[in-house]
Amino acid sequence: MIAESHLSFHTFPARGFVTADIYTCKEYIDTNAVLVELRGVFKFERCETHLVKRGRNYPTENIYDVKAL
Repeated sequence: MIAESHLSFHTFPARGFVTADIYTCKEYIDTNAVLVELRGVFKFERCETHLVKRGRNYPTENIYDVKAL
């Protein structure tokens, strides 16, 4: 589903509630495919989504020599 960055889940079992934060540095992620997968796993009755485009100024090239750090 995701090859880089992170997935974070916060679960509240007593309330039957879960939140998920999915972050990727990729230019594109198939949000519909992710939602279908999460609905299958968590069996949501209701779902609220918010898409935030972050990192729009992510550099296309390395600006530091990682070996020197």
